Amino acid sequence: MNFDTVAALSKYLELDTMHTLKVLNVSNCGLTGDMATTLLCRVVGNHGLRVLLNGNPLEEESTDWIDLIHGNEAPKRLHLDMIQFQQERNFHRLLKALTHNKTIEFLSMVGTGPPSRAGSKTSELLYRFFEQNDTLEYLDISGYSGKLEDGHLGWGMSGALGGLKDNTCLRQLRVRNHDIGAAEDITDLCRVLATNKSLAMVDCQNNNFTRQHFAKIAVALALNKSIVSFPLSDADRDFVVQDEKAKFIKSCGKPGKSAALSKSNENRLVNLLALVRTSWEMEAKKINTAIHHNREEPINWPLDIELDHLERWDDPPLSIWIEAKGGVGDIVRSTSDVNIAGRASRPPSRNLDATLSNWTLPAQGSLSDHYMTESFMASEPVLGTYTITEESTTPSKYSSTSSLALGGYAPTQSDGSDRYALLAT
Repeated sequence: MNFDTVAALSKYLELDTMHTLKVLNVSNCGLTGDMATTLLCRVVGNHGLRVLLNGNPLEEESTDWIDLIHGNEAPKRLHLDMIQFQQERNFHRLLKALTHNKTIEFLSMVGTGPPSRAGSKTSELLYRFFEQNDTLEYLDISGYSGKLEDGHLGWGMSGALGGLKDNTCLRQLRVRNHDIGAAEDITDLCRVLATNKSLAMVDCQNNNFTRQHFAKIAVALALNKSIVSFPLSDADRDFVVQDEKAKFIKSCGKPGKSAALSKSNENRLVNLLALVRTSWEMEAKKINTAIHHNREEPINWPLDIELDHLERWDDPPLSIWIEAKGGVGDIVRSTSDVNIAGRASRPPSRNLDATLSNWTLPAQGSLSDHYMTESFMASEPVLGTYTITEESTTPSKYSSTSSLALGGYAPTQSDGSDRYALLAT
């Protein structure tokens, strides 16, 4: 994006009609930090706006946009996906700003992180962010599945999640693709799942959990009284199966992938993998039972979650449950005040520390429940266009909106929409 384009867009954002704008999409168009600061300054009066800054080099020229977030001059819904920080200190500044921000309720940071895996300082700041932020309702801080080491925060994320234990505002948390299973101890995550009173939806698929991890997660969810969505993935089960297979082959002195096993060892391997699948399915059944129980609790309905946030949640069984309860029209809270006192007053029914330390392998069984499989995607699709688009004729499923899109992708066009030939160069 060049200066002329930024200047033209800034003039539009200064118009009185800007307050009807609902989506400003300036993703993947070379937006520098100075440009982002300029645009955010123009939208500060429209806190209901959704702003997408995905895939831009926001460290170039200036990082004053981070100061705007710290000073509560940020929109209500902000997307910062795939921001590749080159300086760890700038990522730390962003975490500190988000910790104290009072305007952002929806935040997506898919694939955004420091130059390398989280160190102790990054983990500490993430912990404080989770613990002290009292405004966020929806947070997607997943890693990016298309990359390897630089897309994951690993063990640093596992320890940092403990900060959510007493968080009372976050309702939806997505933390996929961080290889949390690499941490030997996931007690912090389990403690959050067992004791947090505000979380209603948690998605931590594709984190390479071991069988022991998965069993502890099942125990923790059995103690929780408010989570109504916890999607499961075949990828996590398949990872465990392949890991157990590799360990068995190695124990037989056959480290090569194509190494042949004796007939007796082949039979032992088949039985082992069958046991692994069965034990995993048993724990999955326990999780589904706990989630179903929470959905039947009257205190968990209606959901005090905005439809706009719910639309971005991937859990087909949850949609079926919502429709069975009367449809999406009953979900929206009538006021901005969220009363969770009922949840906060209910302590876990069992001692978490004792339960997690005494885990044993379950008996064999079967499971007919469907595992949801879906490759990870960023929060918005990429179409590769560089046009400004204004929509105002056809209402969406949830509300009537206007939107601007610049850069990596644009919203679907209706026949009556106006398209302006203002191109980024």
